Amino acid sequence: MKKLVFASLALATLFSSCEETEPKVDISYEKALMNRKWQVVKVQQNANVNEPTNVWNDITNSVDPCIIDNRLTFVSKTDAQLDEHYRKCTESDPQIRDYGYLLENENNIKLFTNRADINGSTWRGGAFKWVDSITRFTIDERKANPTTPAILVSTIYTYQNVAN
Repeated sequence: MKKLVFASLALATLFSSCEETEPKVDISYEKALMNRKWQVVKVQQNANVNEPTNVWNDITNSVDPCIIDNRLTFVSKTDAQLDEHYRKCTESDPQIRDYGYLLENENNIKLFTNRADINGSTWRGGAFKWVDSITRFTIDERKANPTTPAILVSTIYTYQNVAN
C-alpha cells in the first residue's frame, strides 16, 4: 500500500510541476521593422528573370556610396524615413525624406511618397522577405525594361539592421 501511495504522490508531483511552455510571441512584421536603422548591404540584379539561364550579378560595388550609406527607419506602422547619413548624392537634398509604406500580406512592401497615388509614387517596392532572422531582409524589385517590356529586370536589395 505504501508503494501505491508513494507512486501516486510521485505522479501527482510530476504532473503538477510540469509547466506549459510559454506561447510564442507573435510579433508583426511592421513591429519587427520599427525603430531600427536599416542599411543596404547588398544589391543583386538579374537582367531578365524570365530567362532561366540568366544569372544574378552582385552590383553592390557599382551603387553610388551616397546611396549605400543611407539609413531607412520605419517610424510607425505606416511611415518611414530615409536619412542620407554622412553622404548626400546632391548637397541640396534634404537630410531626411519622409515616406509612407505599405506591407501587404507580409510578403510585399511599397515605400512611397504620395498616399493618394501609392503605385505612381513608389520609391522602392517588391517582394519582402526576412533573411535568416529579423535583422536582415530583402526587397525584390521587378521592373519591365523600358525598351523591351517583355524583359523583366529584378533587383534585390538586402537591408541589415545597423547600430548608427
